[in-house]
Amino acid sequence: ISLLLVGATGAAVPALAGLLDRAAPAPQLSLNVAVPVFQVAGLLPGDSMTRCVRVRNEGNETISMIDGASVTGALAQYLRVSIEKGTGLGDIGPLCTGFSSAGYGYGTNAAGVATTALQPDYTTSFAGRAEKSLRVTVSMPASTPLAAAAKQGTITLAFAGYPLATTTPTTPTTPTTTT
Repeated sequence: ISLLLVGATGAAVPALAGLLDRAAPAPQLSLNVAVPVFQVAGLLPGDSMTRCVRVRNEGNETISMIDGASVTGALAQYLRVSIEKGTGLGDIGPLCTGFSSAGYGYGTNAAGVATTALQPDYTTSFAGRAEKSLRVTVSMPASTPLAAAAKQGTITLAFAGYPLATTTPTTPTTPTTTT
């Protein structure tokens, strides 16, 4: 299992950048990790792992931010993902030292990972220099068939930030996605 982190700004996401009609600099999001948060081999039924990530608005402007997760691969149906919101993480990750939970954010249900199970989390007002900490727990229930341990899966956690629009865009755009 690997948990991949992707940081994006409004300028890097055409669908978001095209909706903006102001000359403000693009927001800069930073993560406190430089490598995949989870790099796991040999996860067995009954195992779980917890890691944390902090995202920071490095700009001075208040922005909107979206973060979301997806689970793919043959192992996806067996994984349970729980993401808690909180505060208190420093610049060294993916350790959870200092994390203070503000409660459940989003995750999968007990029946497994449906393609719609992980909904994006919208932060409509993310102040300049503000931070958001997330504690991610990945588990494989004890009832999982042992054969699932040989399967692979990927959990992707992505962030996108963009300036708050103060005017209505003058040119409609068609959203595009890249993978």
